[in-house]
Amino acid sequence: MLVMNLFFSCCVIENVNVFMLFNIGNGISICKKATTADKLNMTQLEDEYEKKKTESQAKEVQLPCEAGVGFKKRKGISTPIERAFGVKIRDQLDQEIARMFYTGGLPFNLARNPHYVRAFHFAANNKIDGYVPPGYNKLRTTLLQKEKDNVHKILEPLRSTWKEKVNCFGEVKDRFFIAELMKEVINEIGHENVVQIITDNAANCKAAGEIIESQFPHIYWTPCVVHTLNLALKNICSPRNVETNELTYEQCRWIKEVHEEAFAIKNFIMNHNMRLSIFTKFTPLRLLSVADTHFASIIVMLKRLKLIKRGLQAMKENSVKEYILNDDWWDKVIYILSFTGPIYEMIRACDTDKPCLHLVYEMWDSMIEKVKIEIYKKEKRPTSQISCFYDVVHRILVARWAKNNTPLHCLAHSLHPRYMILNYKLDLYYIFMF
Repeated sequence: MLVMNLFFSCCVIENVNVFMLFNIGNGISICKKATTADKLNMTQLEDEYEKKKTESQAKEVQLPCEAGVGFKKRKGISTPIERAFGVKIRDQLDQEIARMFYTGGLPFNLARNPHYVRAFHFAANNKIDGYVPPGYNKLRTTLLQKEKDNVHKILEPLRSTWKEKVNCFGEVKDRFFIAELMKEVINEIGHENVVQIITDNAANCKAAGEIIESQFPHIYWTPCVVHTLNLALKNICSPRNVETNELTYEQCRWIKEVHEEAFAIKNFIMNHNMRLSIFTKFTPLRLLSVADTHFASIIVMLKRLKLIKRGLQAMKENSVKEYILNDDWWDKVIYILSFTGPIYEMIRACDTDKPCLHLVYEMWDSMIEKVKIEIYKKEKRPTSQISCFYDVVHRILVARWAKNNTPLHCLAHSLHPRYMILNYKLDLYYIFMF
């Protein structure tokens, strides 16, 4: 709009100039009523316009050293030592670099980047007359491609050490394709050396596991326990509003609402630079951008909000004030974290490279019992009474455990030395007592 106004003003002045000042051109005839006084007045207006146009142009702001700011000595006086070491030139270069940071909004942490320092060292130690730093297009095209090729070249020796590489591009990941990949690995290792295969709970992976079990009866397919627990959390914290899930949605809808409000608070702060800057002044912790694919993403987000509660309340933002200053809302957050805590702890315990098959059976049982204790504690009712909310949560957890449970879990649990020793001690006790 500003450019159009300026263009229009220039066109008007040019036409008036031709029309009033007896100049011929651009298809406009001379005004016969214009006098010499009119011409003088118009000339003055044109000179004033040109002067304002020149003054309105962007001006180069002087550096502090050029404006004489920060120098105690008189201008133009320098000692031989200062001239020998180029103190003024160095100071001017520092200020040019500083202004680049300030005007470009660059983070100050960039000054700690070793490549930032190396670049200026290289330029200072090598005589490069007429050198111009790379521009916008060169940085995002040519130089970026060279850096990418260099990284691939560095990684090539590492890639050659990878034992198995399967290119699944263009393949349909159905049960038969996945089962064939599993069979190739089983045959390579030897089927007699394989007891169990583990995948996630996707339908194609489950069907592939059933194919393997039919061809190798001694091999068990087991769904990932961490993925199973994450699905249970999603069933509880994000229930679907469908006819077959009506009771669960009715009992767990409030958790979904708290979850949506928590993400609204996070997005409100993270998507506005000014509010994010205010937020960082009140708390050293940062808000987490947790992906939905992350295990227990809902719980991770609520745990972080609880840690930064005081910082959020200190901001006093009107848009989210109804949540962050509401004690009832924070009570809901604490309640969610309390009864989902045992589930989250089991996810962390199982999400490891260490063998934990022998612990899963007992962990499921104790986890469900801990969830019950937290819910009944909040509802302030004895365990002999019925809790509709706990019944829904219990049904979800048991249903997921029924899908995850295999005879292998029971066998591993029964062979655990801890329980074998406990049963042995109980047998001795009964023998000596009776």
